[in-house]
Amino acid sequence: IKDYVREKKNDLNNKATVRFETVPGLQAQVDWGFFENYRVVENGIEKKLYCFLMILGYSRNRYIEFVTDMSTSTLIRCHINAFRYFGGYPEEILYDNMKQVVVKRLLKQKDSTLNSQFEDFCGFYGFKPILCRPYRGQTKGKVERTVQYVRDNFMTGIKYTSLDDLNNQAMKWNIKVNGKIHATTGKIPREMLAEEKLSPLVREYIIDKINVRKVEKDCLISYNGNK
Repeated sequence: IKDYVREKKNDLNNKATVRFETVPGLQAQVDWGFFENYRVVENGIEKKLYCFLMILGYSRNRYIEFVTDMSTSTLIRCHINAFRYFGGYPEEILYDNMKQVVVKRLLKQKDSTLNSQFEDFCGFYGFKPILCRPYRGQTKGKVERTVQYVRDNFMTGIKYTSLDDLNNQAMKWNIKVNGKIHATTGKIPREMLAEEKLSPLVREYIIDKINVRKVEKDCLISYNGNK
């Protein structure tokens, strides 16, 4: 019995990570990429370059967009652009513990505090934000691999004159990679997109600033000098 169990343990130890696959329309994964060796000039000012990435878990359709900041408003705008590109959005989206999504991360997600502006955005469309377990990057391995793929494939030898020029090239890259056979699924992501049956964008979310106000004892708030 000991010999048999030892043999089985060795087999299990060799398979350290099991790939997690999702059903159509269930999940997408999102991440930021920071391209520290690249800059872009806006209004005469040189700015750092970041990349928003989203990948649909079932079909492996990918979307990338370059930005010069990682604010919550920018994250929301990139989500909307990705939803338009895909033609809808899934039931849930997986994130690591980025501050634009969660301001206080506890062991259980239900005990964590989400960014109020981003929580409002999720509630508007009705998709569920899922937080990765801390220090467990492989939970969102699909988008992690996409970050590296962008570095090795898209950014190598890239030349651009502006942020708009870079994003025009990024959109062409999106179309190109989503039209090629995916190495894992053996299928073309663009052809699998119809199987996702994503929720359509029937309403437009208006991005605005969140103004925090303290309710006074008389149950009034102060806004622009008015009660």
